[in-house]
Amino acid sequence: MAVIHQFTPVLSYGDAISDSILELQSILRSAGHESEVFVEQAHPKVAHLCHPFVRYRPAPDHLLILHFSIGSDINVFVWLSPGRKVLVYHNITPHTYFEQVHPLLAAQCLLGRYQLRLFRDACVLALADSEFNRRELDAYGIAPNAVFPIPVRFEKFDRADLRRDLMDLYRDGRTNWLFVGRVIPNKRVDALIRAFGVYQRYYNPRSRLIVAGTTQGFERYRAGLLHLARSLGLSDVVLTDHVTLDELVTLYRLADVFVTLSEHEGFCVPLLEAMHCRVPVVAYAAGAMPETLRGGGVVLQTQDPYVVAEAVHTLMTNARLRARVLQNQDRALQYYARYPYADMFLRYINAVI
Repeated sequence: MAVIHQFTPVLSYGDAISDSILELQSILRSAGHESEVFVEQAHPKVAHLCHPFVRYRPAPDHLLILHFSIGSDINVFVWLSPGRKVLVYHNITPHTYFEQVHPLLAAQCLLGRYQLRLFRDACVLALADSEFNRRELDAYGIAPNAVFPIPVRFEKFDRADLRRDLMDLYRDGRTNWLFVGRVIPNKRVDALIRAFGVYQRYYNPRSRLIVAGTTQGFERYRAGLLHLARSLGLSDVVLTDHVTLDELVTLYRLADVFVTLSEHEGFCVPLLEAMHCRVPVVAYAAGAMPETLRGGGVVLQTQDPYVVAEAVHTLMTNARLRARVLQNQDRALQYYARYPYADMFLRYINAVI
């Protein structure tokens, strides 16, 4: 069997892309291939599952799978290494979102766009999480390419223990808006706060916005969001920062609606998480989000706070609409539940080894 290794700048704990890398490793090993994960950095809880990329010993008969989402040394390392390359493209957030609040990340994103060009003639296959991402590969002339969704498994969600303290704190009769994701500028949490402000002022004063996601490295942005909420006279805007799996699942169970006005998403796993927890979704039609929803949720063509607030209010007060939205979300989830991740991945890999 073949030697097929994966490379990624960072292997995180609980992150959807990192979980998918370990899932793909399991698929490769189950098929009899030798497969390791090489990284620049790793979270302490998963460090034992990977190796520093500098310890990799290149060989021309190896297949190297590079997960690409930002500029990094590991991208150049893989490009320079012998062996065939497969690119798994998770998209690069436009650097302009970070120039004012995180110049280093802005530079890394811009570098990623330049490094992506290196693979125009350097890979035997490129896989993209979504058609949105695949079109970007086309724009860079990277082919052959195909869509391969992020493998998402919900077993850990179903095994999670609900946090009773959070249930007691937030199950108080208020309508809970929930957003899940990194609190960074492209997610447009500022637009979300403005929309929630309209909803709380004109539709439902007994309401709460919970923003669940890390703000590490974006403390200035977080402070600006809290200032915005105060300036709008809003009560019950909660920024949780990082949450554990148990806390995350509890927040989904408490949510009445999941709302995202993000402007740039290459896939958006929290949409699937919300649908799995049977939380109706309201999403701005940006990036890959309409594609990921596959007819589920309420997809808006605008971030106008009055339109968003009215959409949420209608969803909360129209039982037939809510039931239909949930039914469509259940149907969308079935696509992912039935998607033959292992068979499709091995089919792609077997074609290039």
